This record gives sequence, structure tokens and C-alpha cells, in this order.
Amino acid sequence: MAQRDSIHDAVKNALIKDHWTILREQLYLEYGDVLGVVDLEAEKPLEAEKEGRLIAVEVKSFSAPSTSHTFGQAMGQYLLYRSLIKWTGRSHAVYMAISEETYLDTFQRLGIRQLVNEHQIFLLVVRISTGEVIVWIEPPLALD
Repeated sequence: MAQRDSIHDAVKNALIKDHWTILREQLYLEYGDVLGVVDLEAEKPLEAEKEGRLIAVEVKSFSAPSTSHTFGQAMGQYLLYRSLIKWTGRSHAVYMAISEETYLDTFQRLGIRQLVNEHQIFLLVVRISTGEVIVWIEPPLALD
């Protein structure tokens, strides 16, 4: 079992508070010889539909000293998982879950915002202290 990120439980609890059902921790995706393991799979029932909306959530704390290196690794994982979702015919939207602090400290940097836009990285921002979803972000972002 892969080591969980330090904010994993807070993100999971925030999703539950936001009326998502956690279907599994560690969603395995395999295509040919490529394997990926996304941290969470969740579903939210839609009002007039039998099936709900599915998401795959990769949790990231960005606690390493090098922001660029950490973001590069996280972006690579995110893009891999999004491709695996597509290749395996699943309908999940893929989100990178981050803390509100990481969003304010790291994701407001122009280069990071540009990369998020360019690669269409969906973000789930969580306030760790209260275990609440602050915002769901689907690019494009304003780049001032």
C-alpha cells in the first residue's frame, strides 16, 4: 500500500461533508503495462439521474522544499491518471486535492497558474483545519 499524503484524511472527510460517497481509497488504473493508483474515488448522486458523478482525487500536500520539483511530480501524476481514465473508458473527472494554504502560497504563482491552465488541471481546495471543501476549480484561471 502506498504511503498516504499527510492531508489525505482531511480531504476524504471534506468530500464526505460535501455529500460525496467515498467508493474506494486507492483506485487502480491499468492500461497495457502502465499502472496508476489514484488516492480516492468518489461519487455524488445527481438529482434526476440513476447514476451520480464520479471523480478520482489525487491528494497532494506540497510539503517538500522545492515547489517546482514537487509541482512537476504532481502534474505528471495527474496527467498520467487523466490519460489512464480516458484510455480505460471511465467517466471520472480527475482532481488534484490541495490545502487552502498550498493554494494561496503555491498556486497563485504565475508560472503554476499558467501550467494549471495549459494542462487543464482540476483542483479541489480544502481547508484542513475544518475539513471543508473551499472551492472546486476547473480552468481556465485568470492570469492577470
